[in-house]
Amino acid sequence: MIKGIIWVFLFALAIPCPAHADPFAALKKSLIADGYSKERVEALFGEKGAQFDLSSATGYFRHRESALNYDQFLSAQSLASARDYRARHLETLRAAQERFGVDPEIIVAIMLVETRLGAFPGNRSVLSTLATLASLSHEPNVLRLWEQVHARYQTELPAVKSWSARRSGWAYRELKEFLEFTQKQGMEPMAVMGSYAGALGFGQFLPSSAMSYAVDGDGDGIIDLFSHADAIFSIAGYLKNHGWEPVMTKPRLREVLFTYNRSRPYVDTLIAIRTRLKEAP
Repeated sequence: MIKGIIWVFLFALAIPCPAHADPFAALKKSLIADGYSKERVEALFGEKGAQFDLSSATGYFRHRESALNYDQFLSAQSLASARDYRARHLETLRAAQERFGVDPEIIVAIMLVETRLGAFPGNRSVLSTLATLASLSHEPNVLRLWEQVHARYQTELPAVKSWSARRSGWAYRELKEFLEFTQKQGMEPMAVMGSYAGALGFGQFLPSSAMSYAVDGDGDGIIDLFSHADAIFSIAGYLKNHGWEPVMTKPRLREVLFTYNRSRPYVDTLIAIRTRLKEAP
């Protein structure tokens, strides 16, 4: 406790943090310097725009603390839901398979684990999430984050500063990709909801992945990752672009799936779901 108090004291001496300072001030300057108009930036961060929400950042420390329960996706109920989803969207799944060579079962497995087949795509503003994470390049915001996580997760200030430096740079790039993607698809940025990590849609694409790999699956001229057809085709397109082949060795299959989420338990679960679904057509 004493050590923590000393860190706060020293950090506060070095960095002034006015009570009503705009936490996005430095971020807005960076966006304008990168070519975004002042009017657009002010609209994005105005009264009805992005909100500073550190719960998106504390989520990383919370999920690091506890292992995710992947066994839930192999329950009889989850697998029954996956089979029903496959049956209801079989025409679209087969069309995606014909185009990309990705079998329906692995697409359904990803949708099941990511969002419960589209039922839970996330309820956080993607704009607010990415903007808040990107603003952690500003040291007073880092202190505010540390004040929220150090006691609960036993996290020291240097570790939070190091994490924030890495994550803010990544989030800034994703934020710009998000703004480009939503503009291109005619979406209102503040209306898009997603995960605590800034992923969106039924397949939980990060904005950079959406820009590079998302596909218009239903042919309506718009990529809507909250549409089942577009989500199915986008997952298939992503896997194909990362090395998917209709016939692969198990090690190669694991390598391709690992690009979607760099977690061994995650990949093991996808493979197990796929196997169960193929066993019960």
